[in-house]
Amino acid sequence: YYILGDILYRKKEYKQAKHYTKLYIEGRDSLKNPFSYFPSKGDGYFILANIEQGQKQYDDAIEHYHEAIHLWTSYYGTNNKKLLTAYRELANIQLLTGNYEEGLSNLQTFLNKLIPDFKEDDILMNPALEEMPSNLLAIDVLFNKAKLWKNYFQKEQDIGLLEHSISSYL
Repeated sequence: YYILGDILYRKKEYKQAKHYTKLYIEGRDSLKNPFSYFPSKGDGYFILANIEQGQKQYDDAIEHYHEAIHLWTSYYGTNNKKLLTAYRELANIQLLTGNYEEGLSNLQTFLNKLIPDFKEDDILMNPALEEMPSNLLAIDVLFNKAKLWKNYFQKEQDIGLLEHSISSYL
């Protein structure tokens, strides 16, 4: 069901894709092995959120991205690419709906989870270079944060927002 739901989603056949993806998620509930339950059910919620985002059902998509994040964090911990993808999609929804600060807040939350020594809720703050982990995930988050600041600037034409974008790249 997962593959069928994903294929139908990519073909923009959202109603059918949603049906098969929900069947997949329900099937995960019957599994006895928690190691196969958490990541695969998280994958199902992620596809479901993508479908809802494609249908412009943003509130439902946000709810299901959060469910995927919860399941993936329970299984993988905080340092994994799937989480970045989910947080990036949340930020994209906020970008589409004009909720730039909420999108930035989602990316900031992921930075806080990803970098143990960095605990800063202020969306203007970025980790120092020496706080950055050796993997590229944190750099990816900062890149997405800078893109969101840039789009916020394009909408508002406030030079301060562009300065925040530049500081996120550095």
